[in-house]
Amino acid sequence: MENQLSLLLHNISADLFRIDLALFRPIIRYPIPATVNIINLKKKHTIDILFIIRLFRLVASSKYDVIISKISGVNTYILLVCWLLRKKNCIVEIRNSGDRQLPAYRVMKLFARFFRFQFTLVTNSKKAAVEARNHLPATIAIFTITNGVDISRFKPRPVRKESFHIGYAGRIIPHKNIQLIISAIALFKEQYGNNNITLTLSGPTNDFQYLKEIKTLISNNNLNHSVFIKPVTDTIERFYNSIDLFILPSLFEGTPNVLLEAMASGCICLCSKGANSDSFLKDEFIFDEHSPHELCEKIHHIHTLSVEMRHRIETENREYICNNHSSIKMVEAHCSLWNKITSKNVTV
Repeated sequence: MENQLSLLLHNISADLFRIDLALFRPIIRYPIPATVNIINLKKKHTIDILFIIRLFRLVASSKYDVIISKISGVNTYILLVCWLLRKKNCIVEIRNSGDRQLPAYRVMKLFARFFRFQFTLVTNSKKAAVEARNHLPATIAIFTITNGVDISRFKPRPVRKESFHIGYAGRIIPHKNIQLIISAIALFKEQYGNNNITLTLSGPTNDFQYLKEIKTLISNNNLNHSVFIKPVTDTIERFYNSIDLFILPSLFEGTPNVLLEAMASGCICLCSKGANSDSFLKDEFIFDEHSPHELCEKIHHIHTLSVEMRHRIETENREYICNNHSSIKMVEAHCSLWNKITSKNVTV
């Protein structure tokens, strides 16, 4: 979410919208433009009365024409305060789909039906929009604004190396299902005996037990010289340019930024059914998130493709992102929605 927020704020005209960014805690990993006023709400505890007072005063300010909440957990606070203050121009966003969103849908349904509060919902995938429509009354307006990619930053690599490099980028946590890739690589080595294939996992983690399990799986399958774990990098575009195949094995996703970035970078990509929330890839590039055997065969198929066929797939992936998921389209969609409500002050 922070990545998309930063991209959005850097590309919105300060002449059209004056934006205040209110943070529960002053921690954000991505740069925010100087034109955006940052407000620290100083949330310190699960139940923090002083924080609630600060949030109440912020939303009550007459200078804001629209209030936007971009995280599911925050949505409850915003919906409650906006309902108490009778603030009609309230936009809440959800950024995932599937069972994990059910609690958020229940909260929104409560406000919509019991409190009769009208708000606008934004999802970042069509799948989530369909789910939300099934849970919320028809009086709630639902818009889909998918994630955007800076296509000037993420570009195809200039050269191709002889060896075959596979990559994964993203958080190293259980629902990303990373052990499936490792198991598939082990099967590949066993069945095809190819030693020029490597896998690099790049990303942050705060689940060190899971990281330990991943390292143990690598060691137990004798893959220490084939599978590498690297910390997250600020130059992720170089990572995409260094690989021949990107794999996203997640159990579930909303709109996965890393997949869109890899496609924009001209990578051939494979992703699980759970990650393919909006049919980003064709069926031939999709695998069951519980089947290392199916993923192994997909890897083998791509490994045996001709250079010409690989280039065609890479070009098609790049064109798909440029036509459907560029940051320009994402920003335009947000501005269009905001213009339906206001053309003055926005707080996010």
